[in-house]
Amino acid sequence: KFGTASGLFDGTGDYITTGDSDDWYLGTGDFTIDFWVRFNALPATGTSPTTQIIFAQETDGNNYFMFQYWVWGGDNTHRRLTLLSVASGSVNFMLDGYWEASVNTWYHIASVRVGGVITTYVNGVSVHSVTQDMPNSNLAFNIGKLDNYAGYLYYLDCYVDEIRFTKGAARYLSNFTPHIVTGK
Repeated sequence: KFGTASGLFDGTGDYITTGDSDDWYLGTGDFTIDFWVRFNALPATGTSPTTQIIFAQETDGNNYFMFQYWVWGGDNTHRRLTLLSVASGSVNFMLDGYWEASVNTWYHIASVRVGGVITTYVNGVSVHSVTQDMPNSNLAFNIGKLDNYAGYLYYLDCYVDEIRFTKGAARYLSNFTPHIVTGK
């Protein structure tokens, strides 16, 4: 996205991990999570869900927080960009916006909470909103990997740049125009 390099995850074991921090606990206040992503491959279609995990913080297969792009069903119509929280095997919330990505295209993704409402934007356009608090975990934060989701290990196959967590501030209050990059 910027300069001549970005994070490249090849879908076969690349990921970044860092220890737990209060920086990842977004609680009940305003926040912004945003990043740039360019997929090398999209989740495959089929009868069970397949996914590209952007980031995740997980305790086990029943307790996790993650941001993913996934597909369900063989008709290719159930593609979703999802911010998801699960505790004790039950979904606390799922901010689930239908969206069709393409390979080799940079997208700006932002999830913003203001006044208790979380909205996800793709290239500055809202795809879905939900009212919910965020969970807290005391385990590592991973970019590009989720270990225990439905008993599978998932890795990311894309370029990622400028992942930013902003606690206490909603950077985008309505649809906006990000600087969109072409090529690379």
